[in-house]
Amino acid sequence: MGCLRAILKEIYGNVTEDILFENRDELKKTNELNAIIKTIITRQSPCHECEKAQHQDFPGWIGQIQYENNRIVNKDIIIFGLEISNKQSVKSAFIKNYGYDLQSINDIPQIHIGYELGYLKDLESLVKAHWLWRNLNYIIPLEILIKRIYFTDIAKCFTDNKPQAYRKCTQKFLFKELNCFKDDNIIFILQGRDSMKFFDNYFNFNINSSFQNFLQVNQEKLGEFGINTEKPNFQIGDFHSNQKEIDKRGQYLYLPHSSSRNNALWSKFRNFNELNQELFSQFQNLILNFFNF
Repeated sequence: MGCLRAILKEIYGNVTEDILFENRDELKKTNELNAIIKTIITRQSPCHECEKAQHQDFPGWIGQIQYENNRIVNKDIIIFGLEISNKQSVKSAFIKNYGYDLQSINDIPQIHIGYELGYLKDLESLVKAHWLWRNLNYIIPLEILIKRIYFTDIAKCFTDNKPQAYRKCTQKFLFKELNCFKDDNIIFILQGRDSMKFFDNYFNFNINSSFQNFLQVNQEKLGEFGINTEKPNFQIGDFHSNQKEIDKRGQYLYLPHSSSRNNALWSKFRNFNELNQELFSQFQNLILNFFNF
């Protein structure tokens, strides 16, 4: 076990010990998590920084986290969410993905595994559960990458004042959480303009010149598939910290938010390979080669 468990206990309290195996930083088996989460109805977080803080997402990953010199070495792809979904969305996730009869337990559990990563242990189940995994799988080979991925939210609780929660959680928790990971050669996956706008306060992002040139040369054709080339909603590039509190550098993938199956932009994008295989291959290969996937 390493530093992450201690940070998670600061955020989620004893729930951390309930959800993780006793002797390793790994989410328990799905059937065990089901039984545990059903009984954790009240919010047990020791953090009371934000008024009216409600339900929480617990970070997600598959398998056991491995450390060298107290830094995580086998999870080098971090996907960020801005905040936890509202109560109705979380309720739908529990009904669909956890198989809960919420009437029998009166209310939604207050702890939810982010994007079910680690509650569900295989890619096929994750793709069925969430559009995030389905959309990402069109671009990068999740089958061989999924065990390298760690998911976390910036705001650790659902609150009525989201900007306040972003600021407080970043200063109190997020930097500590990220400092459990190695300092370089790390990959960030950012969803949506709000996510990029937030992280611009802490990191400098530089779009890859070859990718940018590809977008400009193929501007008209790419627009047919929901790809904005003037203000690129798909990007790859390098980043580094611009704040002394955090020292991280690596590569990033920025893409539109995978909000729902009715997202018009992603609906267009999912036709990309079928309607223009040659252009899609160029687009995908630029991404795969850049990250060495």
